[in-house]
Amino acid sequence: MQSSALFHAKAFLIFAGLFGCEAILFGAWSSHGLSGQEQEWAEIAIRYQSLHILALLILGLTFLVTHRSNIQLGRLLKISGYLWLVGILLFSGSLSIMAAFSFTNLGFLTPIGGITLASGWLVIAISAIKLK
Repeated sequence: MQSSALFHAKAFLIFAGLFGCEAILFGAWSSHGLSGQEQEWAEIAIRYQSLHILALLILGLTFLVTHRSNIQLGRLLKISGYLWLVGILLFSGSLSIMAAFSFTNLGFLTPIGGITLASGWLVIAISAIKLK
């Protein structure tokens, strides 16, 4: 891969990972620490940020896929995917069940899922840092 393409791929993936982690953590904090107009602003910011995180992720991966095959990166991306799958099940699943059935005993799973989602984003950033 040309050094310029690698530079851009790494930058896009590093920022997608860091911004993804921040969106998860900020979203969790704002849902408990904000109210009223401030909470609405935070939700709008997170929604737009999340959309663009996906765009950066797709762009960074496109650079990599079109320029070179990297087994180490593939393994790390696979780890991120499984972290996200488990995180979605724990975080979104627990919230959905609590909302649908008023079964609040699952509330302890929500922060575990949030940490799992954020960890997946950090693996993305780490995998981009390790690119050679």
